[in-house]
Amino acid sequence: MQAAKEARERAERDAELRAQLAATQARIEQMEKAAQPQGNRPAQNTAGPWLFPDSSSRYLAPAELAGLTAGQLWQARNEIYARNGYRFSSPRGLAFARSLGQDYRGVDSDDSRVFSRMNAFEQANVTLIRSLEPR
Repeated sequence: MQAAKEARERAERDAELRAQLAATQARIEQMEKAAQPQGNRPAQNTAGPWLFPDSSSRYLAPAELAGLTAGQLWQARNEIYARNGYRFSSPRGLAFARSLGQDYRGVDSDDSRVFSRMNAFEQANVTLIRSLEPR
């Protein structure tokens, strides 16, 4: 019963975030075009272990994520969780956490609680990435 309620609340929260994303999508793409005079291709990022080190301070655009592999989408989503203290438990997650070295400190293994503590940019970005990840 509790699990169904939590799943329903998570689905409602995801739907709200998707609506926010849809409302700002055109504006994001316009800002992205203005910031990238060489075309619409996103700049490659070499800031440490992160694919998107600024995903806590801006909305990611679908165009930035479109060319990523399933593994890169997984990493993009989980780097947001890692920066918010999510404690990974799966072998893949633990290997990812080890690769972050001192940039990572996992303190909470409840992904819903970690998600609820994320800022609006992070929540929207996680929701967008989830919508693009293969099921």
